[in-house]
Amino acid sequence: MLMAGFINLGVAYAAPTLSLSPSGSDIQISVTGGSPSASVFFYYNIGSSSGQSITTIGATDVNGSFSGKINPSSYGMVSGSVYVIVDGQQSPTQSWSSGQSSSNTSTGSLSLGQANPSVAIGQTISVSISGGTGYFISSNSNLGVVSATVNNNSLVLSGVSAGTASVTICASSGGCSTFSITVTGTSSSTAVITPTTNSSGDLLSTIQSMQNQLTQILSQIQIMATKLSQLAATVSPSASTTVVSSSGKYQFLNPLSIGDTGNDVTELQKRLKAEGIYSGPVNGSFGALTQEAVKKFQTLHGLSPLGNVGPATRAALNS
Repeated sequence: MLMAGFINLGVAYAAPTLSLSPSGSDIQISVTGGSPSASVFFYYNIGSSSGQSITTIGATDVNGSFSGKINPSSYGMVSGSVYVIVDGQQSPTQSWSSGQSSSNTSTGSLSLGQANPSVAIGQTISVSISGGTGYFISSNSNLGVVSATVNNNSLVLSGVSAGTASVTICASSGGCSTFSITVTGTSSSTAVITPTTNSSGDLLSTIQSMQNQLTQILSQIQIMATKLSQLAATVSPSASTTVVSSSGKYQFLNPLSIGDTGNDVTELQKRLKAEGIYSGPVNGSFGALTQEAVKKFQTLHGLSPLGNVGPATRAALNS
């Protein structure tokens, strides 16, 4: 019965890589490049009418890798193709022989079309295998250096990083051989820093120039911020509102004091000039002359001469 595993939603991972190696009466199973923290399903032959069986042999770690051993006799395994599925991604198939054991790794009965193959980083080559049938990768001593798979009668090698690795190939007909693989070249993922010809003085000059430009920009920002604040201070919410009574007289609704500007101040100056107590300009700016005229208006109407337009003064102006 197929058991449900952990599935990572939203991220697509590449197909995992499966490696088999004999370990006494057991098989060492190594999985790399799979989805992290996901169940590993092992597919193998059982030699019955049902063909293949499935078992869960564990889960990958946070790096998408798994390593463990199984006993073929405990699972009723027979020779044939095996593979794993991790998070819905199937590995390339590998061949396993029921006669395989740790003692056959030294028979050295297989050979490659190229002795001690060499491959460059990022390069993939194919080398013919001879001396048996049903070839499969038994072990790879350094998966971080080279990726090794079998395609029919060929060994397919892909360089990962510079170094060497020992790859053991076995045949289902019996016999294994270990080959040394060399990966040359510089990894494309390694950043190479080339010194520039600029002197330290040139670099310091460039940094100082950038600092000066930044200072000028910050100064311009501060000037703009100051202007915006000044503009906001001169805008009154009711500056554009003109309220006139049924008799046609302007109605004052807002408090006014020295320093204020706007239409209310303009109408106040007009009113005070009409009263004959203001001789200054009608410019919408509440200055000292306007303040003195307000005091006179307040005195004439029995109010305290404070010089600002409060509720009582507005009532007198609106009456």
